[in-house]
Amino acid sequence: MGLLSKKDAFITTENIMAICKLNSNYNIWLTFEKETMQRAVENYLEQSSIIPSTFTLNQFKGTPTFILFDEEYCILEHWFGHKKNNKIKEILNRWV
Repeated sequence: MGLLSKKDAFITTENIMAICKLNSNYNIWLTFEKETMQRAVENYLEQSSIIPSTFTLNQFKGTPTFILFDEEYCILEHWFGHKKNNKIKEILNRWV
């Protein structure tokens, strides 16, 4: 189960930046574009009193979410919803 946080504890510059940087183009944007996204993320998070931290920071869609980690606990793959056994085996074989 994911960690739940009160919005006042969760909404930090560090977490806002982590969410923004999930966009692969974020680092090449102009300053005003980055600031616009940061405000949009903060405004979105302000709408909830409790925030599912794990899901929000990793952009998971819901449950069931499956996560494949490496030895350093980096996320290699994640997916939402059911997958057939043969599909899961294909995913695992990519990382073996």
